[in-house]
Amino acid sequence: MGTDDLAHTFTGAALYCKAYHIRDLRQYPGWSEIRDHWKPERLVTGGDDKAENYAPERPLADDEVVFLHDDLTVTFGSVRDENVIFRAVTPEWRLFCIEQLGFRIPDDLIYRLKRSDAEAPT
Repeated sequence: MGTDDLAHTFTGAALYCKAYHIRDLRQYPGWSEIRDHWKPERLVTGGDDKAENYAPERPLADDEVVFLHDDLTVTFGSVRDENVIFRAVTPEWRLFCIEQLGFRIPDDLIYRLKRSDAEAPT
C-alpha cells in the first residue's frame, strides 16, 4: 500500500479507524486539540446508547484512547465527525501518521473498496 491509498476517497463514509493513546499523537509538532461536534459525557444507564459515543468535558489524559480515521482526523470515540479533537490534516501530519504511527488502511479493505468502486454503476 502506498501513501496515495490514504488519499483515496471511496464513498465519504467512515471506512476505517485505528485506536491510539493520545500521548502518541501528541508527539506530532503541529498537534493542537479542538472540541468539534462534541457530545458531552453523560451517565449511560442502558438502552441503545453506547458510552463510547460520549466524550469527557475534562482535559484528556495521555493514556486516553482516541481514534485516527482514514481521512486522518482524530476523534474521541470511533464515530467519524463526532467528538473531533484534531482535523488539521496537512502533508506533514500525513507523513507523521504513516512514518511515526505506522498508520495504514489494511490491504484487504483497500482491495474490497476498490473492487466495489469498479463494480458500481456509472
